[in-house]
Amino acid sequence: MKSAARGQPTSVVEVTNVSKHGFWLLLDDREQFLSFEHFPWFRDVSIGELCNVQLPHPHHLYWPDLDVDVAVESIPGPAEPAHPAAGKAEGWMGEIAYTYFRVKGDQLPLDDITSCMGIVPTESWQRGDPGKFNPSRPDAGWCLYGPLPRSELSLDRHIDALLALLDDRSSVILDLGQQFEVWVQCVGYYSSSSPGFHLSRHTVQRIAKLGLPIDVDLYFHEYRGDE
Repeated sequence: MKSAARGQPTSVVEVTNVSKHGFWLLLDDREQFLSFEHFPWFRDVSIGELCNVQLPHPHHLYWPDLDVDVAVESIPGPAEPAHPAAGKAEGWMGEIAYTYFRVKGDQLPLDDITSCMGIVPTESWQRGDPGKFNPSRPDAGWCLYGPLPRSELSLDRHIDALLALLDDRSSVILDLGQQFEVWVQCVGYYSSSSPGFHLSRHTVQRIAKLGLPIDVDLYFHEYRGDE
């Protein structure tokens, strides 16, 4: 795979244990489990290749022997689902915001897209695969979520952080746009913060260079603690 340029490692990362189901990764002071079910690219690699991991950016892991990138945000935490939810949880869910890059088609060459993009998607699926809210997905998808935590409520910052992952992959994204439906999705759930956001001229130019439309879903609902 061809990957974007990377800097020097900025923090400590180490593979601490490997099982038939996945492996444990010590990232700073947190230990996280990466299952082979959700990260099948690592299932058949050697221990040496798996353990040679770097953190060139606070939000990205890189395996140089495999030329594989993984967004830290895509790794499920102890209390998080395997993939970010689409906001359909019942009851009060607090204020959150996130963005993602999406490729959609009837059928997608998922491995080829991952190889060309040079980064592991947050999630991917084929039409007919079971989904979180649908027993059979109506289309195929390849999604890369932005690296910022969903507790960051500024969609401006989410968009900038996601574009930082996409800028150097413009030729691949433009090619994908000729074959499939592609776009940037922005989602925000608010109760007291302002749901508005601003796109600077520079940000608009970056989006235009990628040839990407933007879809924005903003939700504002009042939270009443006694209900």
